[in-house]
Order: sequence, then structure tokens, then C-alpha cells
Amino acid sequence: MDRIRTMTPKEIRDIFERKDYSALKRFGQNFLVDDDVISRIRDSILECAGASGLVYEIGPGLGSLTGKLISSGVKVRAFEIDKGFCEYLGAAGFGDSLEVIGGDAMETLFSGGYRPGCLCGNLPYNVGTAMITRILENGIGGFYPDSMVFLLQKEVADKFSAAEGSKNFSSLGILTWLSYECRKLFDVKPSAFFPVPKVMSGLVVFRKKDVPAFDDAERKRNFIKLVRMAFANRRKTMKNNLNLGGIAQAEDVLMKAGIDPTKRADELRVVDFMRLDGVLESGKLAGRDEK
Repeated sequence: MDRIRTMTPKEIRDIFERKDYSALKRFGQNFLVDDDVISRIRDSILECAGASGLVYEIGPGLGSLTGKLISSGVKVRAFEIDKGFCEYLGAAGFGDSLEVIGGDAMETLFSGGYRPGCLCGNLPYNVGTAMITRILENGIGGFYPDSMVFLLQKEVADKFSAAEGSKNFSSLGILTWLSYECRKLFDVKPSAFFPVPKVMSGLVVFRKKDVPAFDDAERKRNFIKLVRMAFANRRKTMKNNLNLGGIAQAEDVLMKAGIDPTKRADELRVVDFMRLDGVLESGKLAGRDEK
């Protein structure tokens, strides 16, 4: 088989008719067919990869992005759930430049002792958020990639990259802030894919901070739990959401943290959540001291 190039919708359809590939129906995957868009994504990934020479890719599919990366001189370690695509990529003639790991990346990526410097992927809409939040919360076996570049549903990309006080500010943005800086590079129209999705997409880049917000894993878990509690119902006030989450004397706790109990979570800044976490943590320590 010739080295992979950008395919037309007709060529992709013909491949699916010839072979028993299941991704269109089972995994919700949309394939990039716009060569200019793929080249822009490749350039963004190469900028993040630096001199490492190895890029980890989730969900390569038929390999349009994979091929461009390898043609640019890097090696790719690809995680692909569809057995047919694994065979297709394995026969593409990339030799040692491509390693294909079959199986669900939600299992294989996290159980193989991998330490990716640069992680990327055109993630299916139904798994993108779960994959990224898992990495942001606990890393990959405790290891946090230096950079990550993902093509996501625009709505999700906007939430990960949202600035404080913006309409898209959410728990995803705060979760990102703990260890990474995230920026949306550009939007991608539905016409760049086959099958054509109903929504826009966005390319985001995550760059790891030199110093994470928390060194202690338990403190980080508690903070994430608090943030999710606060955003559980965006229309409710902080006081109501914390009360529903089981925080005793929520109004007093918020006041002690300098937070208006009638504010909603999306009206706060990250520093407000850090102060609130500090108040709750000091309460726990005081409770221990009294025993």
C-alpha cells in the first residue's frame, strides 16, 4: 500500500464498502478530508513536539494526520480501537516510523507505562471530554504530558480554553488550570470532515505549567470535587450548590472565604475557589485538632 495521503469522501466510502470497518457506526468517528486543515493541525503538533521526535496519537483512523506527521520526520505511536484500521495502518509502509497499539485508548494508554511528551488526536465527540479530564485529573499513570493537541467539538474546546468570567467558564477550565495552560488555536468547519458532523470543531493546545497548583494528590481530588459541586447546577447559587453537595453551614463557609453566597460558580475566579478550598481544609484540620 502507498503511504497514506488525505482521502476524499468517496475514497473513504469505497474503503468501508470493501472492508468490514466499523468506526463510522460504532465509534462516532469523523475523518478529516481537508488537506489544508490537516496541515495546520500537523504544524501545531510539530511546534509542541519540539525535538522529542515521537508523537503519541489517539484515534488515527485511516491515518491522514498520521501520514503528514511521519512525512515531517517524527515517529508516531498510535492508539487505535478499530481492528480494521490497525491492519490498514500496519500495511501503510511506514516501517519503524509508526507503532500501532490496538485496543481502547482509555485502557491501553493508561496501562502501558507510557510517558508521552506530546499527545494529540482528532477525538470522537463522545469520548473527548472523558479522555482529557482523566489525564488532567491523574495524568497517565501519574505522568503529565508536556503538551497535548486535540481536535474537539467546538463547544468542548471553548470550555477547556475559556477565560475566567467568560460565558464558557466552567469546571473544565478550572480543571485545566490546575496543571496546564490551554489555548484554542482555530475552529474547523463541518465540511472538513466525512461524514459531515452537525457542529463546528476546535483545535486546542494544552501546555504543562512549570509548577502545578497542588503537589498533594488528596488536596487536588478534594479541590476538583469542590469545583464540580459548585458547577453542578449553573443556575443555582454557590450557597445552594454547596448545600446540595453536603457542605455544612455553606453560607458561613462562603462568607469566611470572602465569597458572596448569592453568586453563581461561573461568576467567580479561580482564586475564589482556592480561598474556599483553603477555608474548608482549615476547618478539617481544626476538627482534627479538637479530637
